[in-house]
Amino acid sequence: MSGQSIKIGQVRGIDIAEVVQAFHAEVVQPDIEVVIFFCAREYNLEVMADAIRKAFPDTAVVGCTSSG
Repeated sequence: MSGQSIKIGQVRGIDIAEVVQAFHAEVVQPDIEVVIFFCAREYNLEVMADAIRKAFPDTAVVGCTSSG
């Protein structure tokens, strides 16, 4: 690791594109290696997963709903 820190982001909203964009802005850093992402199960999870993959294209992403 090159001096990176763990960043934590928390975003609330209804529009998935806006939520992912705001989350990305809070946690992005150079050479990011992994994103761990939790979201409410009320979101369309396929759309959310696609938006997260597009926001972090070269990054490993682990996701889960807040319901488990």
